[in-house]
Amino acid sequence: MTVVCIEVFKRYILNAPTAWIFDAANMMYGTLFMLCGAYTAGAKRTCSGRLPLQLDARRAWQAGLDLALYLIFFFSGIAALIYAGYDYAAISCASPNIPM
Repeated sequence: MTVVCIEVFKRYILNAPTAWIFDAANMMYGTLFMLCGAYTAGAKRTCSGRLPLQLDARRAWQAGLDLALYLIFFFSGIAALIYAGYDYAAISCASPNIPM
């Protein structure tokens, strides 16, 4: 958050934007989310879709709900990423100026 505040201050108050702060902030946020996700998974504190069913649900029903939610949310997210990145990948693969 500090890096983003510095960038906002530099851009709008000092009128001197930087090119690297946006990338640095994205990398730091990505690192933060990956580390927090790994920590919560390791501490077994993850949130699942069976929360409302914890009282009196059969194990098979919980497993089926987990599978359905996984298929719906995970694969739809992957499909959205593929859809959003397809044009960029096609342009990148078609470019003859790839340095080796």
